[in-house]
Amino acid sequence: MKPVRWVRQFLGLDLPERIHSMPCTLPLVRAARKPVLNEAWQIEKRRRGDADDETLLSILLKQVRLLNRVRLRPAARLAFTEDIARLMIQPAGNVILRFSSEGGLPDSEQRVQWLDTVSELCTALGLSYRAMVQHYQGLSRFRYARQLKNLDLVSFRMMELAYMEQSARALRYQRLEGQTWEGLHTLACILHQAQRFDTVQKPLLQVPHFSGRQSHFFLCSRDLYTAIHTVERLNMLHWPVLWQKLLRASLYQRVWRPVLGTREEAAAARLTNRIVCGDHQAVRRVASQEQDGLYLIWDQLQQRIVSDLAEVVRHPVQADTSRLSAHLSLLGSSDRLAAAELQYQCFTQYDEHPAEPPLRQRQLKELRIFIGMEQIYPLLRHIESGGAIRAIGERLADRLAQHSAVFSDDQSAHHESQWFLLQQTAETLLLSTLETTYTTAMQIGDLAAVMLDKQDWQRPALACIRRIERRANGQATIQFQLLSSEIKPVTVEAQTDQHSPSARSNSFAALMGIHQTTRQLILPSGYRLQPGTRLRIGLHQQQADAELGHIVQAGKTFAVTALRQWQAPAQAVSQEKVLKISAL
Repeated sequence: MKPVRWVRQFLGLDLPERIHSMPCTLPLVRAARKPVLNEAWQIEKRRRGDADDETLLSILLKQVRLLNRVRLRPAARLAFTEDIARLMIQPAGNVILRFSSEGGLPDSEQRVQWLDTVSELCTALGLSYRAMVQHYQGLSRFRYARQLKNLDLVSFRMMELAYMEQSARALRYQRLEGQTWEGLHTLACILHQAQRFDTVQKPLLQVPHFSGRQSHFFLCSRDLYTAIHTVERLNMLHWPVLWQKLLRASLYQRVWRPVLGTREEAAAARLTNRIVCGDHQAVRRVASQEQDGLYLIWDQLQQRIVSDLAEVVRHPVQADTSRLSAHLSLLGSSDRLAAAELQYQCFTQYDEHPAEPPLRQRQLKELRIFIGMEQIYPLLRHIESGGAIRAIGERLADRLAQHSAVFSDDQSAHHESQWFLLQQTAETLLLSTLETTYTTAMQIGDLAAVMLDKQDWQRPALACIRRIERRANGQATIQFQLLSSEIKPVTVEAQTDQHSPSARSNSFAALMGIHQTTRQLILPSGYRLQPGTRLRIGLHQQQADAELGHIVQAGKTFAVTALRQWQAPAQAVSQEKVLKISAL
């Protein structure tokens, strides 16, 4: 190396010009004391189970708050922050893994407490790392050149913590806040400008593979940043909790992350988004004329998602799992189609500028919602009987359906637990309610019978829960997708062997609906029949024959299938059999 070039590198004269600064304000207090981690290290040495994890996370949250209040030299702050990060990463990962099996409304007190603790800890610790990036960006060229390795480390830790925070918040059906996006976008622009985006680091975050024999790692800031954007684009507010966990098995494949490139690289792409430094939104739409900057190129991921859906549609039962993404190969055939459709819809319908739900809520006095097959089927039987036991709409269950919770702690909670209409379209309903410990259990994919006014008491519409989002004020917004305008309770007998008339048939309860003049059969989870199966359908003490058609739509708890070759009811079904199946 020539002496002149060596001198320029030593003095930092060859480094790119720094034009971006990291906005950060620590809540400093003059009399604050330094954090003390002795107790945390002692617990880490004897940590054995969930109780020790929770105790350690509580202590670390207190200490990182102290860390953000005290004035420290950069080297001392980096040492404290790294120690806390190493102590928290494993117990925080255990908490996320423990609560990744089930989730919806309402959340248990323990689940709320510890997932929120992980989110707060990631936010607070990320703020300390953010302050160090701000310090490095303000140094002279000579001192900045000496701190490049620390900048790489601090940036990678910020990305790791943001990824973990996003995971914890998604399990609670919450999105990353604008302040987090601001820090991520600014950091991405800093790393891109300094040409440090692909520097390999030793990760703290280890995600075990579902085989249990190996672990996954993100090795550079670019991988983490693009993985965070993939999760944002697929919108975890629409995903069942278990599927969220499985999805992360695919994020370590490069094809499941967007390409991060420049304006020239994005010019030939079909689907792109622009990254704006310091923006509080995840991405921006690309206009016809844009300035230089960072772009997310989604073409590769779009092809992967379309390929997954095509493979599952062509082979709904025996798909070649080697051709599918990792998370789809881990699902059973019944859930695979639903997950492939979900990821395709979330990806293609992503809105770069989502509108906030209207603040004005409409209270519909007669609005009633029944959640789950165990509530819907008895309701439809009661309507079908003409209110033989009690008038339609006057049962106790009917009155309780006006609220999302059967019980309440006080009069205010009783009022707020009512269903409020925020938005209504031809295909969806957006409702809000207060989440309490007494809220009726509901999850993504659950069926619901919806009655907006008294006229709907005789003809409830069938809907499905497609989206859940928790608000900071305790309110939850739930989006229902309308599946059928008319639904009736039926009993279904499916002949298992088409070539043997004497073959044993399976009998079960189901729903029949009409959507745009097409008859559809809504099968509950656990009943997946092949297209072409001959069915005998018991409808209001009569029987009709039909053939099962293709799957129109699949969900986590149901499948909507078309009915073909419908033959009008011909003979009566015994009342005893109807009541027996109804009781089931």
